[in-house]
Amino acid sequence: MLNTDEEGKGCMKISFEEFWREYPRKVGKLKAEKSWARHRLHHEKVMEGLHSWLNSLDWQDVQFIPYPATFLNSRRWEEQPTMPIYRSDPREVSAEKHAENLRLLAELERERAAGKW
Repeated sequence: MLNTDEEGKGCMKISFEEFWREYPRKVGKLKAEKSWARHRLHHEKVMEGLHSWLNSLDWQDVQFIPYPATFLNSRRWEEQPTMPIYRSDPREVSAEKHAENLRLLAELERERAAGKW
């Protein structure tokens, strides 16, 4: 049987793993996990903020997506992206949907550049 500290660590590990699965830039997992544990982050709030960023044009290019530890250490989930893609519930967008959105945006940009519209 786990004691309370072990149960809490297990829950934090599961919460972090969900964050990591959905975060689009897979760099510095150990640093991000240490940030998660050090700050004792509120899982639901972080994930809600992450989904807002996943739904934004700010993150359409991976070079503009901060490393996960930077996102966590600077509490970026509390900030609002400047350019949302659409007005749906941000919690509904997965990393896969975000990647699809980026693909569609790139396709539209190619068509625009080719003078198709």
